[in-house]
Amino acid sequence: MSQGEVADLLSIRLKKDLFYQDARLMGRQLGEAKETREELIFDTELPKLLASVEEKKRLNDQADSAQEVMGAQFLTSFVVQFFLSGALSLLWNIFNTLQILLALEMLNLVMPANVTVFYNLIKDTVNFQLVPKDTLYDNLVAKPFGLETAEEKHLEAEARLK
Repeated sequence: MSQGEVADLLSIRLKKDLFYQDARLMGRQLGEAKETREELIFDTELPKLLASVEEKKRLNDQADSAQEVMGAQFLTSFVVQFFLSGALSLLWNIFNTLQILLALEMLNLVMPANVTVFYNLIKDTVNFQLVPKDTLYDNLVAKPFGLETAEEKHLEAEARLK
């Protein structure tokens, strides 16, 4: 797109032996073609993109500002990641260790009561179940679509067992 005082010119050259029929159809949209022995040439002026030099300067200033902001955000993100990567790595290792300890519960081992209570306290957090499944189901599925809530399903199942 042209940004100067003189409009830019787009020149499309099509070889006759390959595109002759298509070129005739294209000529209706691009204007008249100059025809040589081997090709058709369409010359079209491109419209001006910017109305004035001041607008171009303002646009370039905004682009420079955006580039500085993006660079600062990238640098900040990189520095934070660099310093926190060690801490996050340790935290991830703690979660892995706790998940292994919770898997010990599946073995047929006799556990003291205090260990069982501790397991029950950390089980949902370590397995990343911070929001109960029943709450998610009720709020995202049952209520919007008019279905039975999880509590109603549990009550029904209990009634069937009696």
